Amino acid sequence: MKQLVIINGLGFGREVAEWISLMPGFGTDFTIRGFLDDRSINNSFRNLPILGNPQEYSPEEQDYMVIALADPVAKADMVKKLRAVSNRFFAVIHPENRISETAKIGEGVILAPFNSVSAEAEVGDFVCLYGFNRIGHNAKIGHFSHLASHISIGGNALVPENSLVPDFFSLSKNGLYESE
Repeated sequence: MKQLVIINGLGFGREVAEWISLMPGFGTDFTIRGFLDDRSINNSFRNLPILGNPQEYSPEEQDYMVIALADPVAKADMVKKLRAVSNRFFAVIHPENRISETAKIGEGVILAPFNSVSAEAEVGDFVCLYGFNRIGHNAKIGHFSHLASHISIGGNALVPENSLVPDFFSLSKNGLYESE
């Protein structure tokens, strides 16, 4: 059975743990082993332990990493560091998403509830779609990007790597997202 290790023991990490527990296969194909966090955390969540500092962790054979970090640059840096000790990452895709059969979903993504990914759209590696987002046909979301909630990315639009897209944002057809 896969043992999921979530990077981030507070806030977003705990929310991701909740989403994982709702996925088909939880408890039979995979479970949550615990969290990795370098902060001092005094309370546990769902009786899951803090396993240590992600910088010093030595994964066990059945461990798969879940990168629950919102900051794209920090997320990319963490993936680079973890790849030195493990190449096993787990995609968290909540069952209440609508994903086209022709869409391409990258490695290690986190898709919160209520997203829609349309025909031939591409969601890059380690992207997070937080919730209530619509990704149009042939749109491309670059690696490590984090899209907050209630975002509409039109058909053929591009969100470059490492983008942090705010709530209630809309990018029209053939657009290019540029952060400030």
